[in-house]
Amino acid sequence: MKFSPLGVFVVLLGALAGIFMWVVGYVGLPNASTHRQLSKNPPIQSSVVGNSATATTTGASSSNSGGSTASSSGSSGGTASSGSSGATGAPSQLVNLPQIPAAQIHLVDKSMPGYQIFEQTCAGCHGQSAQGGFGPAIYAIGKYWNEAQLNAFVTQGRGAMPPKGSLSTGAQVQQVVAWLSKQTG
Repeated sequence: MKFSPLGVFVVLLGALAGIFMWVVGYVGLPNASTHRQLSKNPPIQSSVVGNSATATTTGASSSNSGGSTASSSGSSGGTASSGSSGATGAPSQLVNLPQIPAAQIHLVDKSMPGYQIFEQTCAGCHGQSAQGGFGPAIYAIGKYWNEAQLNAFVTQGRGAMPPKGSLSTGAQVQQVVAWLSKQTG
């Protein structure tokens, strides 16, 4: 069998281009493991155990108890606490809601202006039913964070979420936060 030098060159060039595209896609495109730097933005955590319908959380105003799952560091876990960096500061610990099918999520007060804004601006990352996607699931975030904590977090942003998300005004932030605070699962 005889190989043409030009044919070999084209095949090698195609292989190199394919490897390059794979590396760029793997490293550069967002996915579950690369869309946030875990050391700067730990994953949102809760203490939901297995498929249990009940969750043991420590709440925004209490300390972490022995009954919740806790880990001091690492990308495989975090504390179940929804701790705060101050009375009106963004929470220092994040909440990890399990991703469940959108059909199983019951969002309340969809008539509020905050929901319509959420649909138009936040749902691209968090899903139409806040079930998660590129961004974490937030369908029951009001159960873990109060309105002041939500406001501080949305306003400051963290990780892949820019300050204010994609909301353009403070009024939009307030409306979305007011709606999110009512979402308790």
